[in-house]
Amino acid sequence: MVKIAIFLNGNYDQKEFYINQIKKQDILISVDGGTDFLFKIKKLPDMLIGDLDSIGQKSLSWVKKNGIKILRYPEDKDYSDFELALKEAISLRPDKITVFGGFGKRRDHEYSSLMVASKYSQKMQISLEDKSCSLFFAREGAKNIIPCKKGDTVSLIPFSYSVKKITSHGLKWVLKGETIFRSESRTLSNEAVSGQPYFYLSTGLLLVVVNKKS
Repeated sequence: MVKIAIFLNGNYDQKEFYINQIKKQDILISVDGGTDFLFKIKKLPDMLIGDLDSIGQKSLSWVKKNGIKILRYPEDKDYSDFELALKEAISLRPDKITVFGGFGKRRDHEYSSLMVASKYSQKMQISLEDKSCSLFFAREGAKNIIPCKKGDTVSLIPFSYSVKKITSHGLKWVLKGETIFRSESRTLSNEAVSGQPYFYLSTGLLLVVVNKKS
């Protein structure tokens, strides 16, 4: 199983969490200023992507000195650096893509990253992670396993007008072939009652948010 991690230019509190996560990855892709965190922990990426407008000079020199592949794009472009990195990651045909550093700085970047992830979510398993939270978009017609522990809070948030025929297992409040609408909030703050809950849905775009129990 090939796993790719993408590092964005966000907050990296709880450094040890990310160091442990890196050990589980096969390929590391840094996006512009996200390279600064990898430089801080002295972990070279396999590739650097972006317009390089936010990366620190020491980080950039470090990457160049070590012969790391750099895909540089102009600042004036039609795609965000994250989307360019995601396209490149998908082209490598991994089984899973995990995005780190997606939270904690610019709100517009956070929302845009979610929308970009939703765009490619039916092609690839993509999650955005930090120490306290995990987000991913469910896949239609597939068994969607929720990566959480017993007691974690799980919210299901419709991004499309409706999400149809949701059937869940291992959650405190069970859904049985139900349809939920974007205007509803009844699927917020459910609770995992088993170590690996899961669910199915037929159609619709559904964001899953896991708030990890501390």
